[in-house]
This record gives sequence, structure tokens and C-alpha cells, in this order.
Amino acid sequence: MTFHHLTFEDVLKHFSSTIEGLGEEEARTRLARYGPNEIRREREISPAKIFLSQFSSFIVYILIAAVFISFILHEHIDGAVIIAILIVNRFSVFFRNIGPRRLLSLLRRWLLFRPRLSGTAAR
Repeated sequence: MTFHHLTFEDVLKHFSSTIEGLGEEEARTRLARYGPNEIRREREISPAKIFLSQFSSFIVYILIAAVFISFILHEHIDGAVIIAILIVNRFSVFFRNIGPRRLLSLLRRWLLFRPRLSGTAAR
């Protein structure tokens, strides 16, 4: 459902809530049913491990084999070009992957959401 197209009242109606918030009993029920309102933490992966994992695809293995074959056949320029392409490509993929991971890490720190309770639930 696209909530950004709905009115405030329709969103409240959809979630069976009111402008005052949830009652204490409903808050407990939803906490038991859905769990706490938090972003799950995944195990952090080091940038070095992310970079090295970029070399674990079948096409990369083929290119590495092509490098060895090029050097065996004394085609050093061809081998060097393939190595350069591999390195540039893997760094490109690495930075595309590391960006979203860092962004998620920052969001986890910034989004320490603390809901405001009102009425009987706040007591």
C-alpha cells in the first residue's frame, strides 16, 4: 500500500489508531505480535572482506585464467590490460556496494526512534 498517497486520517484508520495514539493494552498486543520497532542489525562485514568477495564470480575466474594464458603465451600487454580491467571493475562494484552499507549503518545510528506515548500508555 502506498501510504504517502493517503490522507492522515486514512492512515490512522488503516492501522486502527487514533490521533491520541494506541491504548496501553493495544500497544502491548502489537508489541507481542510484531516485536519492537527497530531496524535489525546485521553482522558488520569488513570492507576488505567485501572487496575480496568481488573476486568470487565465474566470469572473474575466466578472466583470471585469461591473464595466466596471456602471460604464458608472452602476451604481456593483453594480460596487463585484462588485470587493469578486472581491478577497475571490481573497485567500481566495491564502491557501489559499500555506499549503501555505510548509509544503512548511518541510518541505524540516526534513527533511534523513540515513540512518544500519551494518555494512559505514558504512565
